[in-house]
Amino acid sequence: MDLYGEGGNDNLKGSEYDDTIYGGGDDDNIYGNGGDDVLFGDDGSDTIYGGDGDDWIYSGPLFDGESDTLYGGMAPILSCLGKKLRHLPAK
Repeated sequence: MDLYGEGGNDNLKGSEYDDTIYGGGDDDNIYGNGGDDVLFGDDGSDTIYGGDGDDWIYSGPLFDGESDTLYGGMAPILSCLGKKLRHLPAK
């Protein structure tokens, strides 16, 4: 499923399947939930929860006074490079 946030503060929730979610402008809460998701924060101070699965989380551009909070889910974080966070399922 693909979800797109508009201007304004959005709460976007994915499904138990593979999702691609774009936060759009402003301060968003994004929840990947189950499945292998690709989550984009975009502008604003976003909070992004990966959930279960093999997820890719992109913070997006940060301007003065903005900060993003990223949660990879229950799996360990493999790496955090620049504005991209990757985690793999726990073994």
